[in-house]
Amino acid sequence: MGDCSKRAGLGLRGAIAVVVAAVGLASCRVTPFRGDALTEPFPDGALDQGGAAGASGADGGQPCDLLVQICADPTKACYPVDGVAGATTCQIPGSGPVTTGCISSTDCDRAEACVLVPESGLHMCVTICDPSAIDTGCPPKAPCHLIPGYRAGYCVP
Repeated sequence: MGDCSKRAGLGLRGAIAVVVAAVGLASCRVTPFRGDALTEPFPDGALDQGGAAGASGADGGQPCDLLVQICADPTKACYPVDGVAGATTCQIPGSGPVTTGCISSTDCDRAEACVLVPESGLHMCVTICDPSAIDTGCPPKAPCHLIPGYRAGYCVP
């Protein structure tokens, strides 16, 4: 009988330990997954315009989404703001086609950006693409590399 009472005592202590652990874990909450968690701290476009640079497009143009390419003025195109990660702006498109050398994204045509392409070592106009999509928007076998600081990417020429 003494053996059974020892087991019962251990069972009661074990149950208490489980209850204490459950109460402790209840205070440790896991928050739901944020859809933009993979883009923080530099979401672009209409997803989050709360930042200082994103609120005004950093250079006077309206902020926009690089992937959607919709601006309030249809004559303008959406570009990344040079030197301000995550900021976008609507500006009058440049005329530089893909693979043209550039200094600023506004030198490039609509739906393009001026990016340092590591494969060439040059800044050039490249097509904006969606690295998270099955159809990225790039030509077959051309990879879509992420533009640093944005959720959008560029097609490697």
